[in-house]
Amino acid sequence: AKFNNDGLVAATIGTPQSCNVLSANEASFETGGGGWIPINANATVAVDTAPEGTDGSDALKITQVAGGYSGALSQNYSSYLVAGQSYTFSFYLYNSAATSRTVAFQLATNAGNLNGVTLGSAAPGVWTRYSTTFTPASTYTSAKLNPVIYGAVGDVSYMDNVMLNKGALVDWSAGL
Repeated sequence: AKFNNDGLVAATIGTPQSCNVLSANEASFETGGGGWIPINANATVAVDTAPEGTDGSDALKITQVAGGYSGALSQNYSSYLVAGQSYTFSFYLYNSAATSRTVAFQLATNAGNLNGVTLGSAAPGVWTRYSTTFTPASTYTSAKLNPVIYGAVGDVSYMDNVMLNKGALVDWSAGL
């Protein structure tokens, strides 16, 4: 321990790289939807009991009302993102459809940019963690994190354990 001149322990409290900067409500849906809304009219979202459990009993249920591109959209996270700093966004997804579905991620900014990447295929009936690391090229006044699921009418997916942290992928932690 370091002591200051008065003999008291001196400490600097900061945000570690591995800290999830999302709120607990945005990261794990035990107390509500955390502000997550559908990207478009192709889906609805609601907090519901999650299959097989993840962190607690609830997750964000995403129901596709039209085929193709849909998913959940977060609110504005521009206050967390600094140009040139690397970030990792991750989430767990459970696909309850009978077949695999494509999962992607987009960073939508005030400039209308959609920096997207396909994260993989969601096998049916299992929780899978998806992640992507990105570095904003500039500081945005609006930056929204979009997990995207491509599927068919009636498909249901569940999202839980969402995380945004500085640097590389780390073990999931509850939000702030």
